[in-house]
Amino acid sequence: MKRVFGIFVVLFFMGCGADEIEAYKQKIITQRKETNQEFLSDNSPLEEADKVNFVGLNYYPVNTDFAFWADYTIYEAPDTFVMPTTTERTILMMKEGFLDFKVNEIQCTLQVFYDVERFLQEGEKSYFVPFSDETSGFDTYGGGRYLEVDSLKDNNSKMWIDFNTVYNPYCAYNHNFSCPLPPKENHLNVKIEAGEMNFH
Repeated sequence: MKRVFGIFVVLFFMGCGADEIEAYKQKIITQRKETNQEFLSDNSPLEEADKVNFVGLNYYPVNTDFAFWADYTIYEAPDTFVMPTTTERTILMMKEGFLDFKVNEIQCTLQVFYDVERFLQEGEKSYFVPFSDETSGFDTYGGGRYLEVDSLKDNNSKMWIDFNTVYNPYCAYNHNFSCPLPPKENHLNVKIEAGEMNFH
């Protein structure tokens, strides 16, 4: 499922007032409440037994340290990548570039993809960053989580990323789904203590 987040990309959290930062946090909290409502709808990925007792997804507290502009480098010759899933299905992705940033003074790199078929049909790139980190299999889903990004600046050399919006694949709730698997190169050797946590 693609989750659409109305992110305050104009907030850089540097020089912003307390009111603006609080407004950002409340926006994320509101989006999480809306997601909880979606999980109670007919389109919910939850199994019926889980839906009966569902009271909401688990999240880390909103932390503005995990929302920032990251350096984005586009490959001179972007190439296609066949992304495996939890089933025999594969997805043809374009590996366009990579992100460079630091978390807790640790240098991190993530590969950035977009769905080739969707791009050919709609003409728009929906950037997709599946990743795992040192919380995976402990506080967060072992199969990794998903980050979506859509804002670029400085001639596309910067990309806005907000780990407060990362979410679990549907497979975290129901094994009947087919979910993209993060490539090994998208494992971060740091704890990303932001966004969605384990369901159970």
